[in-house]
Amino acid sequence: MKAKNITDLNKKIKAAAGKEKVELLNELASKYKDKDPEKCEQYAKQALELAKKINAKYLQAKSYNLIGISFHRKSKFNKAMQYYTKARQIYESLDMIIDKTRVESNIGSTNRMTANYDAALKSYFRALHTWEEIFEKRKQDESYLKDEISNSELRKHISWSYNNIGTIYSKISNYDKSLEYHFKSIKIRPKGKSQRDNAVSYTNIGNVYYFQNKLDKALEYHKKALEIKKKADNKRTIAFSYTSLGRIYKKNNDNKKAIEFYRKAKNIFDKISDKRGIAFCTQWLGILFYENENQERGLKCLHKSLSIAQEIGAKEIQIKVYSVLSKIWESKKDFEKALQSFKKYNSLKEEILNEKKSKKIAEMQAKYDTVKKQKELEIYRLKNIELKKQIKSKNEAQNKLKKSEQKYQKLSQKLKKISITDELTQVPNRRRFNTKLEQEWQRALREKKYIALLIFDIDHFKLYNDSFGHLQGDKLLKKIANSAKQIFQRPGDLFVRYGGDEFAAILPDTDKNGVLHLAEKCRERIENLEIEHKNSPVSDSVTITVGGCALSPSLNTNSQKLITCADKALYKAKKSGRNNISCK
Repeated sequence: MKAKNITDLNKKIKAAAGKEKVELLNELASKYKDKDPEKCEQYAKQALELAKKINAKYLQAKSYNLIGISFHRKSKFNKAMQYYTKARQIYESLDMIIDKTRVESNIGSTNRMTANYDAALKSYFRALHTWEEIFEKRKQDESYLKDEISNSELRKHISWSYNNIGTIYSKISNYDKSLEYHFKSIKIRPKGKSQRDNAVSYTNIGNVYYFQNKLDKALEYHKKALEIKKKADNKRTIAFSYTSLGRIYKKNNDNKKAIEFYRKAKNIFDKISDKRGIAFCTQWLGILFYENENQERGLKCLHKSLSIAQEIGAKEIQIKVYSVLSKIWESKKDFEKALQSFKKYNSLKEEILNEKKSKKIAEMQAKYDTVKKQKELEIYRLKNIELKKQIKSKNEAQNKLKKSEQKYQKLSQKLKKISITDELTQVPNRRRFNTKLEQEWQRALREKKYIALLIFDIDHFKLYNDSFGHLQGDKLLKKIANSAKQIFQRPGDLFVRYGGDEFAAILPDTDKNGVLHLAEKCRERIENLEIEHKNSPVSDSVTITVGGCALSPSLNTNSQKLITCADKALYKAKKSGRNNISCK
């Protein structure tokens, strides 16, 4: 019944009716799922409406799944999850194991895209266990589900499940587990038709070895992937392999080889007019040329990369180039250009940080909405089961509903906690700070008591990042947060990450003497950690500068006055040479 092309399909759809028309519309939607998600959604929704009218449950589930795929392709993951959940529910009620498990894999991929790695792993493992169960039963009975899935397809599904699980383990830095599942993926993959899939696994394995700093192994597997991609003549994926090899040689200090592979990648990106790829490769060629004392050529490449990145809005590439240019101009004693580059770098960094915050909030809302929708669907499913099985006791259903409600409440509380917690340091964030400060200010006003605020930042944190890298910088922020928060242990105290390398503590019922004591205690505690900071003009170890303020609120003032006062104190302390305190 399947048509050869879209034109034939459209002709058949016009002449068809009932189930045949629904099946043809779903087939048409499937043809568009990768190249035009909007059309995929359009035709799948047409199929869904017809399937509902004729009460064809299986076809409804197929339409739901295709609509979910279309939303997934458009990065509307909350919507995708809603439709996948409906499809899975119908397949489960119809005992359609194969289709249900395919949807389960789709759900795992949607959770992966929203960085919900725990949920993604659960879905991928559920899918894997089903495929493996079918595989084992097939060994005992060759005819088991033979009409629905061939041995080759079954092996392929198991292989991709292993690959997906390996990818998640890599995301959460469990590299040993990641390698275990990627190698399993290759081992079980059906022979003969699997070379392109092997290229994906080899690339993933190469990336894991790169993260483990096992560069020889990383080279070996990226080269294996490249050989397969060359045979398939897939230009874009070949270019990506070249960039991976360039990255490895750069890390191995073989700049000549690194330049060779970045050039190869750039040549391909030029041919296929991939501007992002061109900007990325040109950026690294600029860095490599400059490091190899071809300064004029290096600067020319960096400016070209910057121009292309600005044209296409590639902020991450712009940030990298501005960072490099700032250091170059500084080394040349051209401090005006160095400052201009740093300002642009800092501005873009702030933009991306704000975008990430907005995206994180949106993702959290999407997860919340999805959980709520799944809860509603689960309640509906339970009611149907009650009718089918004629549950005798009404209390049983109420108990199940209560447990579901409690689970939902716990998840809701967890989401709320995430929204007021800094992702890196796991201490409260600026949002929690704003709410708490207003509450304590009003309480101090009512009770006619003092309220204090202490703010500190890490001395010359940028120099620390430049010396040790941003990964070590993140580790430093965690150490500072974990150490400093131990000082503020009273029930009303709140220690937060205020922003960047800046931290703050709200201190109810605390006067100037109390702030001075805690500020000095905090400064000493960080200094006593003796964390190396060899490029700091202040000390050989990491230090902080602290500003504090204590006020008794009045009706004609607000909490902003306390922040301004503490900021001025911090500024005064910095002006006095850093690694000291100032309180007002």
